[in-house]
Amino acid sequence: MIRSEKAAQFEELRPLLFSIAYRILSSVSDAEDAVQETWLRWDSSTTTPTSVKAFLSAIVTRVSINVLNSARKRRETYPGPWFPEPLLGDPYQDPERSAELADSMSMAALVLMERLSPLERAVFVLREVFDFDYNEIARAVGRSEAACRQLVVRARRHMDTGRPRFEADREARDQLAERFFDAFSEGNVEGLRDLLAADVTMVGDSGGNAPQWGSGILGAEKVSRLLATLAPPFLRIGGSVELQQVNGHPGAVLRDQEGRVVNTLTLEIFEGQVQTIRAVMNPDKLGHVGPVADTWALLRDTQEARRMPTDPGVRRPRGDASSSPAVTELQTERLTLHPVDTAEAERIIARRRGCEDRWMEDYPLDGDLYALTAFLKASDTHGDQGPFRYYRIIRAVDGWTIGGIGFKGKPSNGSVEIGYGLAPSARGRRYAAEAAHALVALGRQHGLSRIFAHTDEDNVASQRTLERVGFTRTGVNDDAELVYAIDLVTT
Repeated sequence: MIRSEKAAQFEELRPLLFSIAYRILSSVSDAEDAVQETWLRWDSSTTTPTSVKAFLSAIVTRVSINVLNSARKRRETYPGPWFPEPLLGDPYQDPERSAELADSMSMAALVLMERLSPLERAVFVLREVFDFDYNEIARAVGRSEAACRQLVVRARRHMDTGRPRFEADREARDQLAERFFDAFSEGNVEGLRDLLAADVTMVGDSGGNAPQWGSGILGAEKVSRLLATLAPPFLRIGGSVELQQVNGHPGAVLRDQEGRVVNTLTLEIFEGQVQTIRAVMNPDKLGHVGPVADTWALLRDTQEARRMPTDPGVRRPRGDASSSPAVTELQTERLTLHPVDTAEAERIIARRRGCEDRWMEDYPLDGDLYALTAFLKASDTHGDQGPFRYYRIIRAVDGWTIGGIGFKGKPSNGSVEIGYGLAPSARGRRYAAEAAHALVALGRQHGLSRIFAHTDEDNVASQRTLERVGFTRTGVNDDAELVYAIDLVTT
C-alpha cells in the first residue's frame, strides 16, 4: 500500500481514533498524541490488514492503555477534584449510536470510568460505546475473547453502581439550560433556584492553578446565591458567557474581555432540574479551547466590579473608608482582608448588614464582637489605628465574609498581638493560616520585630494554624493561655 493511500485511510478514520482515545484517556491533548503515535506506527508498518479500521483501532487502544497507566499515578495526587479536559464537540458521529456516544463522553461518565482499570476501561469503551466484536477487542488488547467478556462484565458492574441519569428529552434539556444561563447572567437568585435540584452540587477542578471552590458547594440555596454573585460583575468588566455543548451536554465557555478562556461549565440535567454543575478552571486543561485568561487578575477585576454600583461612572468603596484612606485591602491567593473603619465596626457589632454585605450565617462570632469593640475603644482613645486594625476575612471566589483577623492595638516597642476567628462552616480549609500569613507580612513591611498570639491549651486547631505560619510556643500567660510568637527579621 502506497503512503498516500495510507494517509487517506488514516484521515478518514481519525475522528473514530480520537474518540476512542479520548474516552480511554479523558484528555484532549493525550488523545491527540495517541492518534499521532498511531499514524507513525501505521506509516512505518509493512502489514496489510484485512480491516484497516480494526487495525488502527487496536493500535490507538494499546497506545492509550500505556498512556493511562502512567496518567493514573498522577491523578492519585491531583490537588482537589479531578475532571476530564472539556471537549466541545465529538469529531466522530454515528447516528445509530448517538445516545451511547453522547453519554459516554459526559463528564459524569468519564469520572465514573476512573474506577476501572486501564484494561477494563479500554474493553468497555470498545464494546459498549463503539460496538466492536469481541474477536476485534481481543486482538486489540492481547487477551482471549473469554477474558474480554469477563472484563466487560466487571466494567459494567462498576459503571452501573454509579451510572449517571440524564434527561432523555434533549430539546427540553437544552431549553432548560438556556433559562439557567439567562438567570445566571442576570444574577437572578430566584430564577436559578427554581431550576436547581434541592441537593444540587457544584464542583470545580482548578488543579491548584486557579481560584477554587474547595471540595464543592451543595444545595440549591448556596449554589444559586454563589452563581448570582459571579456573573453580573464578570459581565460588567467585559466577560462573556458563550453557550456550548460541553462533553455532549449543555454548558458554556466563559471568556474574559479579550476573548480568552476563563473556564467551562457543564450542566447535568435530569427530571427537569439541574442536578450537577461542573466547572473546569485549571488552565492546563483549557489550552485546546483557546488562549487562556489570567484568572487571578480577572478575579481581582471582578471583585472590584462587585463593589461598584451598576453605574460604571461612580466608584463606591466597601464601607465608609473616609476615616482611613491610606489603609488598603490585603490580597492572598484565596482571600481578601478588608480593613474595617469605625462606622463599619459599629454596624457589624449591631449585626446590621449593608446592601452589599455577604456574611456567612454564623458571622460575626463573639470573638469578632470583642475585637471590634476593642478597636472602637482604641480609636476613641488613641485616634486612627492605621493598618493595625480589624480586617474582615472575605473569600475571594464568592465575596462571602467568613471571619475576622486583626491587630490588638498599635505596636509597642516593635511588638504587637494578633487575634483571629473563622465561622465554623469555613473552618478546616487553612483560611486562618493564609490570613495570618498576610498580617505577618504586613507587620514585617512596617518594621515590626515580633508578633505574638495566644490560644487555649485545648484548641489544637489554633495551635496548628499558628505553627503553620511560623509561630513558636514561648510560654503561658496569667490566664493559663498558651503564648506563641514569631520574630520578624527586618533590614
